[in-house]
Amino acid sequence: PGLLVFLYARKTHTHDNVLNRQEMVLIGMLLIASVPATWMLVG
Repeated sequence: PGLLVFLYARKTHTHDNVLNRQEMVLIGMLLIASVPATWMLVG
């Protein structure tokens, strides 16, 4: 997750607002999808 935040922070300075919003949605979906997966592994 830390790497995703770092890469996202790097991309936000270079790309346009539209791409930033798309990447925000993609990263948000990945994080939401990763939460149940981590709970399944831990639980």
